[in-house]
Amino acid sequence: MVELEQDEFEFGKSLEVWFQPVVEMATGTVVYHEALIRRSCSENISLRPSVFFPAIERAGKNAQLDRHVIGMVARKLAESQEGAIGVNLTVASLADDELPDYLENELQKHGVLPSRVILEIHESVKNLDRAHGSLSRLQAAGVRIACDNIYADLTPLFSLKGWTVNILKMDGLLIKDIRNNPLHQILGRTILEIAGLWGATTVAECVEDAETLSFLKTFGVHMVQGYHVGMPQVGLQPPTAI
Repeated sequence: MVELEQDEFEFGKSLEVWFQPVVEMATGTVVYHEALIRRSCSENISLRPSVFFPAIERAGKNAQLDRHVIGMVARKLAESQEGAIGVNLTVASLADDELPDYLENELQKHGVLPSRVILEIHESVKNLDRAHGSLSRLQAAGVRIACDNIYADLTPLFSLKGWTVNILKMDGLLIKDIRNNPLHQILGRTILEIAGLWGATTVAECVEDAETLSFLKTFGVHMVQGYHVGMPQVGLQPPTAI
C-alpha cells in the first residue's frame, strides 16, 4: 500500500473527482451522480481515498477537502443544465457553521440551483444535533440531504429529532447478501418503511450483479448504484436509460 505524508498532496493539482451514476429503478435512467475523490499519481493511475485520506485527516484538512470538492462539483454542474451530484461530507464539515454560506456562495457564483446538490452524511455520524441548523437551512434552500451507509444500526436515524433526510442509502454490506439473507431483507424492509414515513427515496448501494438488481426490482428500492449499473468515471453520464 502506498503511504502518503501530510505535505505530499495539493488539492488543486493532485485530487480529482470521479462520478458514479445513481439509477432510477423504474425507468433505468440516471437520476444523479455521486462525487468520488481520487488522487492522480501518474497518467494512468488514480488512488482511492483509503490510500490518501488518512494523510488528509492527520493534517486536519478534512473540511478543506470538502470545500475543494464542493467547488469542483459546482463547476461541473455549471457545465450542464440538468442532473444532480451527491457530495460526501466529513464530520469536520458537519461541525462547520460556515459551510452553508460557502456552499450557497459557490452555487450562486456558478449559477447552479441548490436542488442539484445532494449532501451525503454518514449513518454513523454522532454529532447530527450540532449539524441540524446548518443542514436544515440548506434543505430549506433546496439542497437535498442523504443519509449514507445505512446498515444494522438505525439509531442515528432516530436522533434527527424533528427533521428528516431526503434520501436513505442502504449500505453495500446489506445489499450484497440481501437475496439470500432473511435478516438483511428484514432490515431492508425496515429502511423502506422509514423512508415511506418520511417521504424519502431509497438507494441500494454496491449492486454488482444482475441477480441482485433483479431482486431489488421487486423489493421496492427506488434507485440503485454499483458497478453493475455504472462504473465511476471522470465525466457525467447523460440522464438517459442505461
